[in-house]
Amino acid sequence: MTPLAKRTLVRVTWVDAEDPKEAWLTNEEVETFTNQEALVVSLGWVVSHTDQYLTLAADWVAHLEHHGRVTKIANGQVVNMEELCDDGSKI
Repeated sequence: MTPLAKRTLVRVTWVDAEDPKEAWLTNEEVETFTNQEALVVSLGWVVSHTDQYLTLAADWVAHLEHHGRVTKIANGQVVNMEELCDDGSKI
């Protein structure tokens, strides 16, 4: 995966870890749970993109250079990433 420039707006589909709702499961329930994907779609500004992680911020306050609602996603969890615009483009 080629690293993206900072403050590029992206839509990322990724597989998250998930815990079952119940503490005790039958073998059949474990099998069903195991075969369900926990897909998440995140929109955000790229804060950092290394060979291991993609870090997104849902909010960016330019004059303060502050990021809000930051999420770090391991590259191996990313299913799809679509670049929506860069800092100089209109959405």
